[in-house]
Amino acid sequence: WSRGLGDVYKRQVEYVKQLTTMVLSRMEDKHRNMTEVFRFMDERGKGKVRKQDFVAAVERMRISLSREDITKVWNYIDS
Repeated sequence: WSRGLGDVYKRQVEYVKQLTTMVLSRMEDKHRNMTEVFRFMDERGKGKVRKQDFVAAVERMRISLSREDITKVWNYIDS
């Protein structure tokens, strides 16, 4: 039983890693580097990116993800 749950967890983690790679790659394709990606997300110029900034950036980039997947990616990169 617990082995099955471990496999499910591993698949979920791998899925989130793949989503994160896709999102950040798409953003980096449109900007020169990750610093520019950060600046793109930090619209307020505060040196911080909040979840709502990240969500807005994903939407502005027209990256098709569900809100649930956006939250998963945010939680992964914010940890």
